[in-house]
Amino acid sequence: MATPNGPDAQQISRPAAKFMGKLFGDLGIGTGKRHNAVYGPADFARVVMKAGLEKSSIEAATRSMRRAAEAAAEECGSGAKPKRVPNSDLTRSSIRVVGEGKVAGCCNKKLGSTVRAAGRSGMKPGVAKGAIDITDYGYHGEKLEEHTRDSRPRGGTSTAISYALLHGIGEDANVMLKVKRFPRGCKLESIMLAILAAAARAGVLPELLLLDRGFCNVGCMLAAGLKGNRWIMPMLKNARVKRLIREHDEGKLPRAVEYTMRGAGGRSVTFTLLIVKKAANKGKGKGKGKGKGKGKDGGGDGDAVSRYVVFATNMRVEDADAAIESIPEEYRKRWGIETGIKVVKGITGITTSNSIVLRLLLFFVPLLAYNLWRIARFAADAADRGSGRKLTASMFVGGIVVALGSFVIDRGK
Repeated sequence: MATPNGPDAQQISRPAAKFMGKLFGDLGIGTGKRHNAVYGPADFARVVMKAGLEKSSIEAATRSMRRAAEAAAEECGSGAKPKRVPNSDLTRSSIRVVGEGKVAGCCNKKLGSTVRAAGRSGMKPGVAKGAIDITDYGYHGEKLEEHTRDSRPRGGTSTAISYALLHGIGEDANVMLKVKRFPRGCKLESIMLAILAAAARAGVLPELLLLDRGFCNVGCMLAAGLKGNRWIMPMLKNARVKRLIREHDEGKLPRAVEYTMRGAGGRSVTFTLLIVKKAANKGKGKGKGKGKGKGKDGGGDGDAVSRYVVFATNMRVEDADAAIESIPEEYRKRWGIETGIKVVKGITGITTSNSIVLRLLLFFVPLLAYNLWRIARFAADAADRGSGRKLTASMFVGGIVVALGSFVIDRGK
């Protein structure tokens, strides 16, 4: 398990390699009678995952694979033929006839199968709790207006394709449950409705949603509770909320109160506002002092506002008040999705191709690999407890690439 090519990594990654090969086979990539059809699904999966492992482009991964194959053939002596790899322009293959909807539907279905596999492996990912977040996949190459949106400069680009992710929070490990790409100009409310509806249809809708502060608006709050599930999110400290905090600090207001927020179009939402005092070692940063600074909470508020964190939830006031001590700790579990996104982006390849299908694959494949890695790591830790060795995501993906290569050799290529 020390290196991607080590026997442990290969052995634990081989079932995942079969899974990835089957994904490409189900999509029909590498099985049609078109250019590059001589290569099977495993060949295409290997190129995509190789690019993610090297954090490089599809084109660069193809060149490195071809050079490695030629070097190996030269070492074998005269007469040996280098192992072939698919053309770097995967859009010239049967990938061209695969639609965006088919890729999204198939990959989301595969995400569900990894969650079921986690249960069979002894992990308890569950879907009792979940988190929704938005992430951008940097766009390299010519900008396509209908697919990309302006983003913070990242990785040499200022445009991105945006995705909404639903993350399941379990007892043992976290896994990705659903992914939706959303078009340019789509509202957060619509994004939330779409991903929750998809999760409900698949039977993986969490009972409790831990939402980011960015969803703190009337539309998102209404959408979050539309399926009957509960939600919790940090509340923005506007002037009204600050006044309530000060009243609570003076003993004039309970810690759980009913609150009504009004939005555009005459819509409103009523929820429970929880005013939670920070732990003794918290709140020593911005916002502290004598009210002269301008931290996150603004100036002139003294210590009263900065000593508290405020949550919004659609739980009943009495239920929220009874659970108020555990809510901050429960909400911290949401950070698993932030870590997951960071891991996924660390094993995601890039391309300058304008094919949205290829770009979807480059994002979905690392998501699926992430779920499989979490399962494999759980199993490895259970079998090798106390050794101190860890199966990293890059080691796991490296093992998949090696295993996919062995499948190609087994077919006589």
